Amino acid sequence: MGKQGISRTERRKTVVWALKTALELNAKVFVLWIIISTIVSLLPTLSVLLYQKIISWISAYLRNGDGYFYECLVLTIGLGIVHLLIGLSNRINKDLIYMVMYDYYHIGMQEKIMECVRNVDIKTLRSKEYANEYKAMLNRAGALNDFMVSMCLLISKAISVFSLLFVLADVSLALTGGAIIYTCGVIFVNRRLAVKTQFNKLKVIEEERKLELMQKQVAVPGVAKEIRIFGNKDKIYQQWDTEYEKLASIERKVFWWRAVLALLSGLLFYVFMIVVIGYSVFRVSQGDMTVDVFLLLFTLAQNMTKTVQVLAETTQMSEGCLFNLNMQRRFIENVPSVTASKEYRRLSKEEKEETAIRVRNVSFSYNDQQEVLHNISFSIKDGETVALVGCNGSGKSTLVKLLTNVYKPNQGTIELYGKEYDTYSQNEIPANMGVFFQDSSIYHASIRENIGFGDIENINSEVHIKRAMQLGGAEKIVNRFEDGMEHWLMRYAIKEGAVLSGGESQKITIARAYMSDKPIMIFDEPASALDPISEMQQFMRIKEELHNRTAILISHRVSFARMADRILVLDQGALVENGTHEQLMEVDGVYARFFREQAQWYDV
Repeated sequence: MGKQGISRTERRKTVVWALKTALELNAKVFVLWIIISTIVSLLPTLSVLLYQKIISWISAYLRNGDGYFYECLVLTIGLGIVHLLIGLSNRINKDLIYMVMYDYYHIGMQEKIMECVRNVDIKTLRSKEYANEYKAMLNRAGALNDFMVSMCLLISKAISVFSLLFVLADVSLALTGGAIIYTCGVIFVNRRLAVKTQFNKLKVIEEERKLELMQKQVAVPGVAKEIRIFGNKDKIYQQWDTEYEKLASIERKVFWWRAVLALLSGLLFYVFMIVVIGYSVFRVSQGDMTVDVFLLLFTLAQNMTKTVQVLAETTQMSEGCLFNLNMQRRFIENVPSVTASKEYRRLSKEEKEETAIRVRNVSFSYNDQQEVLHNISFSIKDGETVALVGCNGSGKSTLVKLLTNVYKPNQGTIELYGKEYDTYSQNEIPANMGVFFQDSSIYHASIRENIGFGDIENINSEVHIKRAMQLGGAEKIVNRFEDGMEHWLMRYAIKEGAVLSGGESQKITIARAYMSDKPIMIFDEPASALDPISEMQQFMRIKEELHNRTAILISHRVSFARMADRILVLDQGALVENGTHEQLMEVDGVYARFFREQAQWYDV
């Protein structure tokens, strides 16, 4: 996409795609507003025609005494009604149409984008190729609504211009030609401005992301605390000023071109009006034009300029919308997606085999350059508890994301009960795995919902939620609040929301994992934010709950790993050891060294 904006081919594809998308979301509202806008657009022309009839009647009556008064009265009443309708129709502007269409096209487009993203691999979504476009198109989901509003206005104003030209052609073909030149000139100037500023939009998107990140960063209490402690606020302000100046420079260019546009449009307006008035005065002086025709031409010219100006501004608006819609179209059409089934189906006993999970020669990298996991192979029997141990950065959490199908391996395969992951629908694997992630999120919702999201079907079941809270050690958190489980967490929209400590948040998210009660349970560092006593209590609850259940325990704490039937040891992305605690201690390798290093601190 160069400095000339989107190409003609892309523009044509985007227009077709946008109209098709809008009609799929809701065709009735668009058709309705096209009809209303078209009727409204014909009112100025009808007003001019009635005005001409009245002036002609008055002129004929003054010259020859011809005509009946009731004829003029009927025309005058008709003109009054039309002007009343015009006054009412002035409220039918782009803001009103936008508001009416908002639920259908703005919200509808957001849902379409969310549905698209739901079927995209997270690794793809985070890649440099798609991350910026995804962020930008999500922030500009209202482009479809803007475009459909502009379509209504463009169609109605185009009809209005053609009807005025039709009336003008009946009076003067020369002025009709001038009006056509004026209309094309104003539209051309406005469209050139839109194209001129389009190439800056990608830069604006990039700078907006930087500024948004910096603004959010300093608003986080933890970051603000460190800024005060380290005294680096001047450096952060300097970074902000630098990025803001880049954005302001781009905006100044846009402002300059808009000023030029206003000047050129104003000049075209005055030139057109001078030509119309000059031509009319000359014809009147020559006796070739009556006063009523002169007034008709003057009124036509005024209505023409107003309508053309709105038409031109709407053209500019639609061009801007097409830029954003083209970005959305390319993302939705080109981003690699997987077929997602909405059914979360648990496997039956008949479908299960002796081996629950088998990993064969799996390698993975986030950026397709530096591998995080290297040629890993292992298997986990049904009902077996396996601990995954390793130092920070060894690849434990990445392996969990592969096992839960969040990411897909670059090489190798993963099997669930004897069948490769690719043979399952996207939702069948998470339907059979309960997971606690080390970086699990707290939602801006009630405690009940935060826990219940682990099992949507039972989100309103107090029995299920209380059991999950007990297993996760979250009962005391609920007891702090008068409204109990209905108390909201976080304060994005509700100021009374509770902000939990790291340990409390971890207990809520562990309860969410227990809520699912699935045949395979995965715990990624479930005690990293807990104090030693709470850590041991959490370990004991997990040990009791995992009886006869397939489980994977991820931790860098060997006290947790000893609970497992078998221990897998990762080191720098490779699986280096596999065995029981006793076997690995006898081998005296990575795990034994790791165990002794931690044990000495417990002794101290």
